[in-house]
Amino acid sequence: MEKQALLFLYSSVLIPIFITCAAVDTITVGQVIRDGDSTLVSADETYELGFFSPGSSRNRFLGIWFKNISPQTVVWVANTEAPLTNASGELRVSHGGLQLFNGNNTVIWSTNSSGSVSLVARLLNTGNLVLSDQGILIWQSFDHPGDTLLPGMRIGVDLVTGKGRHLTSWKSEDDPSAGPYVLWVAPDGYPQLFDTQNLDSKSRFGPWNGATFKGMPDFGGNSIQFVFNDTGRYFGYNLVNSPQASRMRLKPDGDIEYLNWINLTQSWNAFSTATNDNCASYSICGPYGVCNIDNTPACSCLDGFEPRNAEEWRRADWSSGCQRIEPLACGNENGYGDSFLILLV
Repeated sequence: MEKQALLFLYSSVLIPIFITCAAVDTITVGQVIRDGDSTLVSADETYELGFFSPGSSRNRFLGIWFKNISPQTVVWVANTEAPLTNASGELRVSHGGLQLFNGNNTVIWSTNSSGSVSLVARLLNTGNLVLSDQGILIWQSFDHPGDTLLPGMRIGVDLVTGKGRHLTSWKSEDDPSAGPYVLWVAPDGYPQLFDTQNLDSKSRFGPWNGATFKGMPDFGGNSIQFVFNDTGRYFGYNLVNSPQASRMRLKPDGDIEYLNWINLTQSWNAFSTATNDNCASYSICGPYGVCNIDNTPACSCLDGFEPRNAEEWRRADWSSGCQRIEPLACGNENGYGDSFLILLV
């Protein structure tokens, strides 16, 4: 018979009960996930939540990974900036929400969300860790993405509250703390995404053409979604062609790739990467330059413009851009003036 986790009250003190029985997807107030003893597993056994050490690191983190995929592939980390130095971590559900404790019984990470004795934390089949109180959602991991975008997740900005969601690279494969690269949705102007390095633009994807962003990875026929209205701008994707697992990741080097898990080879296949299109590199052709990936070289000047530094352009360094061949003729005495031309790109 499968054992059940029970809560006992003694002298009005709630005694934590450690989950040591069969795999469960839910913990409630008073229950604990302890490093090395137990994990949460989604109902369909796609995702697992527990403690892990990335790469060659000995530090311990609370995270979510694909349960049946080896090597371990982590898609979300809680305590990115507060690693545990040993296997003493405990995840608890309390009136203060989800809380992660170290061996000194100190909270090192929390959802900062209070609730009643009815608080429930559940790992969904989507990989989303949700915290609810009497059926009302009060926190979810999908609102706090790391370096990975899963189907059903969204990054973007709420234009009413100003709250944003973005992808942040790991520092390295051994360190999930925040790296220098961030993928975010522009809150104004044309609908587009930016990949920045230490706040400097590295790549720009867009503008949105109704189906995709120019330069973004090919999602293999899956449904790319972009919400663009007065209240918010959000980017995400849903599965239409259903591999066993898929993910989009912002790597520690700033590259973006879309990967599918291939059962036959038992490996991740990088279906496409954002670096396939060099024109996605931000300002690669400089001011008044035009980039076309089908041309060689990819950069050229607008009609009526010439390279600002011809020697640099011959070395395939187009960053200085282009300049007018002749100055503007605004209001000249002959009555001829400059006008706008339609540029199709």
